[in-house]
Amino acid sequence: ATKKRIYEEHKNRSLPGKPFVCSRITQLYDEGACVYFYFCMNSDGVLEPSNVYGEIELCARQEILNNGGSLSHHHGLGKLRSQFVSQIFNDGYVNSLIAIKKAMDPMNTFGARNGVFSNIPINSSTGMEHQRKSHLGK
Repeated sequence: ATKKRIYEEHKNRSLPGKPFVCSRITQLYDEGACVYFYFCMNSDGVLEPSNVYGEIELCARQEILNNGGSLSHHHGLGKLRSQFVSQIFNDGYVNSLIAIKKAMDPMNTFGARNGVFSNIPINSSTGMEHQRKSHLGK
């Protein structure tokens, strides 16, 4: 489904050539497998090719979630995947992480603003704000 979605998104944007899409399984578990997808596209004549690539990558990530896949295996969510937080974590989980973060790092010394922390307002003089900016859409 993910490969098909990438091909469709490439075609819908009338991009040059044919995209290269492949995958590999890196780990096997009783619960499933860790699958990496690779996608290359010709950027000749494409306006803002990095943005176009990013749009297609987001569509691929959404397709993975739509089909029961996970967002990240062991690399964490980071900044690129943070917009999917509301689809994979509930408010209770996010609020628990934020409470632990505030207790352990109140001045946000280690604040890379990744994952669930990407949308939390930071006050440089007092550390993390007491109320998080909801990115769960609720």
